[in-house]
Amino acid sequence: MAKSRILVLAAIASVGLAACGGGSTSGSAANKPDKVQIAAEGPFTGDQASIGAGALRAIQLAVKDFNKAGGVNGTQVQLVIWDDQHTAQTAQTLQAKGISDPTVLGIVGPMNSGVVLGSIQGLQSASPPLPFVSESASNVKVTDQGNSVAHRVNARDDAQGPADGKFMIDQGAKKVYVMDAKSDYSTGLADQTEKYLKDHNIPTMRDQAKAGQKDFATTIQKIKSFGADWVYFADEGPEAAPFVSQMKAQGLTIGQNIQFLG
Repeated sequence: MAKSRILVLAAIASVGLAACGGGSTSGSAANKPDKVQIAAEGPFTGDQASIGAGALRAIQLAVKDFNKAGGVNGTQVQLVIWDDQHTAQTAQTLQAKGISDPTVLGIVGPMNSGVVLGSIQGLQSASPPLPFVSESASNVKVTDQGNSVAHRVNARDDAQGPADGKFMIDQGAKKVYVMDAKSDYSTGLADQTEKYLKDHNIPTMRDQAKAGQKDFATTIQKIKSFGADWVYFADEGPEAAPFVSQMKAQGLTIGQNIQFLG
């Protein structure tokens, strides 16, 4: 089954990339698998459900199109939904089910860098290994550790960060207040962005928000004292909305006396 897990996953790799193309109906009956499952994993409920819901819908549509075109040599792909709520511990519990079930051939996800980094060794050390394709985990460590199970279709932090930094500089940024939310995703991206800004002689000030934070009065006062003309917030949770609202309430209006990128 180890060989079939890898081969059949390769055959359905397009499910994790886009809802285009279709399944293969070629091959003899002997090559037709009895059952094919892939898992969609991400934060489908909780405070990051708005991020996960769109990804899940895209995966469901891709599987539907793939199956309509014939599936894997005539076998329909079954989608298993794993709601990890962006925690590695929950992810590991869910992934254990897939590791023990040889008909689960791979994972579309996890979506969060911290979840990937917290579960990648378990997926790699499984027998056979359980591969994944993440649509959004951008931390550079995801694919820098030599694990054969790790794949992604998005740009890494060391590509996104410099691109964000260049954009702000091109828009005339003079002083940038850089924030993260203490997650593997946000700190990795903020680090890369801040490095690019500093390398190009743009003064920065670094700060962190807490998960679920709702009061940003102290942060906003720091922004004013620093004299930032840009705020960069690498955040994957719900903190940005109240933060921006409170900025405006305290006299920092985006598009007028300050700019915001997040």
